[in-house]
Amino acid sequence: MAYQSRPARSAASGARPASTSAARPSRRSSSELLGHRDRRSDRRSTVFTFACTTGVLAHCTEWGYRPWAEAELCKNGKKGKKGKKCETVQLTDYHQTCTRMARADYCGDGVSWTADGTALDIWDDLSPQIQGRFLDWTTEAEWTPDGATA
Repeated sequence: MAYQSRPARSAASGARPASTSAARPSRRSSSELLGHRDRRSDRRSTVFTFACTTGVLAHCTEWGYRPWAEAELCKNGKKGKKGKKCETVQLTDYHQTCTRMARADYCGDGVSWTADGTALDIWDDLSPQIQGRFLDWTTEAEWTPDGATA
C-alpha cells in the first residue's frame, strides 16, 4: 500500500482524495471491529473494539480495508492475465497498514505525525483494487502494518 499527502487546502480543485478528517457525516457514533486494537497493533480476536466513526479505524474500514474481508493479491499484474499468480489474502494487515498510513505513524510506534484534514491519495495492488491512484502526486511513503518502508 502506498500514499501521497498534501495539506487539504492545496488539493487540486474538484479532486476528492481521502482525508484524515471525517469524510462524511455518520449517524453512528462508533464502529464495532472484532479484535482488540491499540496504538501498537495488539490484536486479539476474542474481544471487540468500539471505534469512533471520526477516527482512523472507522475511516480505513469505510475506505474499503475491512479487517474481516478478503481480496486477491496478484504478482506480476492483474488477475486473469496469462502468467499471473494470485492468492487470497485477509485484509486484517491492510486495515492495520491503513491506520498507520492515515495517522502518518512512520515508525509503527503509535505516534502520529499528521495534521487533521491532510489529504491522502491511497492505492494498493489488490484485485480488484480497493483504492486506485486518484491524483498525480509523487509517492511520499509505502506502508506495512509496522509503519513506513520507504
